[in-house]
Amino acid sequence: MDPKYKNIFWHQGVKVFEDQILKGRTGQIKVAHLENDVTKALLNLFDHCGPAVLKSFLQILHIKQAPGAFNFDFQVSDTNAYRRHPKRIMLAIISADTQEKSGKSYSVTKTIPDACIFSNDTAILIESKTQSPLIEEQIKSQINQFFGTATKERRITWEDISEKFRILSGKLKGLDAFLVEQFCDFLELIGIAKFSGFSEMDFSMLGSLGKIPDEDYADSKRLFHRKISKFMKLLKTEIKPVLSFKNFDTYISRVPTQAIETHSGFYFYDKNPKIHVNHYPNINIIYFEYSMELTLNAEIQHSVKRIMSCLKNKGDKVDAAVKKQSGLKLFVYYKLQYRPLSNFIWDLIPGFPKDAGTFQAKEILEEIEVFKKQWDNFKSTVLYQMESGRIKHSSGRLFNETELSYARTKNPKPNYAFRFGWQYPVDQISIKKKKIVQFFKQEIVKLKPLAELIMS
Repeated sequence: MDPKYKNIFWHQGVKVFEDQILKGRTGQIKVAHLENDVTKALLNLFDHCGPAVLKSFLQILHIKQAPGAFNFDFQVSDTNAYRRHPKRIMLAIISADTQEKSGKSYSVTKTIPDACIFSNDTAILIESKTQSPLIEEQIKSQINQFFGTATKERRITWEDISEKFRILSGKLKGLDAFLVEQFCDFLELIGIAKFSGFSEMDFSMLGSLGKIPDEDYADSKRLFHRKISKFMKLLKTEIKPVLSFKNFDTYISRVPTQAIETHSGFYFYDKNPKIHVNHYPNINIIYFEYSMELTLNAEIQHSVKRIMSCLKNKGDKVDAAVKKQSGLKLFVYYKLQYRPLSNFIWDLIPGFPKDAGTFQAKEILEEIEVFKKQWDNFKSTVLYQMESGRIKHSSGRLFNETELSYARTKNPKPNYAFRFGWQYPVDQISIKKKKIVQFFKQEIVKLKPLAELIMS
């Protein structure tokens, strides 16, 4: 059974939404419901666990008062209840990637805080965010309506809370340990826990396309992307000195609902960071159902030409750089386009992939030239397989006549893609947990000489 259905805080209405939906009123209401659910789960945790759990939370806020002195209020409506408390804290609990901004159009005259944790002399008013931005005017409005003046403002993240509670759970027993672990798992399920690695379930989700409703598949993929985003942020920090030979930045693919893989990576640029991520060869990380791949990747003409030029003019240096890398493979693909933009059928050129040390640059160029001369035959075979249904669209459907006609007329010569890299089975990835960041850093270090040679 899917882990989310085993979680006591999860319910089927819990969703992670595309950013676009946040712009509409309906989407904002749906996200607000999720934020209410998470806040209610946190208060229930405090209410049903021993004092150690609330004490751990208060420590984040540097509050030393005994946890037994506090009570809880959900969806605060009494604007006078907490004005006279000597210590008044306006606390925003946000995710690590929550945007904080001013909303000049924010016009709600009465806003309702998500919760309040209070004792006789301390009141902690809480506004929770999981996906929606934190609006400066909303916080000021809540301070004005429920506290008045002389208020302390604090920001903490759900990731801070999850990390604190994970450590605490190892010291708890019985029901307290169970509830805290379930809450931390819940935060991870909705993508707002501290990154602690990938699980095998993250990848098995990619194989559920067509087996579960499209909406559930898209939701699972958005959750996976939130985890990938955290992974990439940590990895970028680690590899800054490694890739210092050229400007670079991260990219993460959008969340296509009809694809059985997803990817992220690091792309290189000269001065303009808005350049196409494939303009230069990039360092690409692909997530499949059963594996991950790390490759030095080139898949559009400009970047492919750069690799071809390097193979031709710096072949000896390429051979030396590749030969040192145990387990590295070279993949050379041909691509047949069936619609405009990035709509291609990919397949390996016969004889590929090749293991490091078993080929030389000049041999690669010779094999590509031979394939080019045979392209018409390969193209005819692929077109027949598309027409007969032996090759299907990535979504599982058959190609339509418009796509077949485009494929027949728009591919006079083959397009190519190059990938130098490694593949890692899912069990190898999941067992490393948060150490996966350091593992990929070291793997990228091994790719650096080849990347620098191609970029120079």
